[in-house]
Amino acid sequence: QNRIRTVALSDFLNRMFYDCCRTMGADVGYAKGGGWGGPKGGDIDIAKPTQHVVEQSAVRVLQNGDVCAQFTVNLPARGRSIQGLKAVEIFGRTLPELVRKALVYTSLDAQVVTRHVLNVEDQEWVRSCLEMQGLVAFVPDGATLPRKSGADDTPMEDGGGESSESDNGGAQSGGGGGGRAGLSASL
Repeated sequence: QNRIRTVALSDFLNRMFYDCCRTMGADVGYAKGGGWGGPKGGDIDIAKPTQHVVEQSAVRVLQNGDVCAQFTVNLPARGRSIQGLKAVEIFGRTLPELVRKALVYTSLDAQVVTRHVLNVEDQEWVRSCLEMQGLVAFVPDGATLPRKSGADDTPMEDGGGESSESDNGGAQSGGGGGGRAGLSASL
């Protein structure tokens, strides 16, 4: 219906495809280390989703409602020869099942899809209100701010949760806190 919802739906479908690859074992293929003449390939993969919901090219919902997914299929091989029967299994069974489970709307939980899309839309609305309130950031109650590393978006285990009751520049809103422009904080 609008750009934000389209980006959110595309993000959701990318997450579903990524998760289905893992749960179906489609991301594994042959065990690594088969050497030059050993078996290799046979895996299906797509861009790993992060905590950020941004426009991306891995999965896109087009204006006409079609879904365009870009992923890799490493053909199964032994040495320099493609293993045709294994390739037929991937393209004839695994890939269609993966697409059906992850990208076909009737296979998805409509409430979960809607919740994801509306949450992203709400986040965008909160971001659009920050400047009007003289804020530069909003941190919801219970947010885990420390990350595993500078190159990893996942929260640090035992990183603690933030609360609006803590010092956040005097901005308390019950559902989180906002940092006022001009203030800086170290965690």
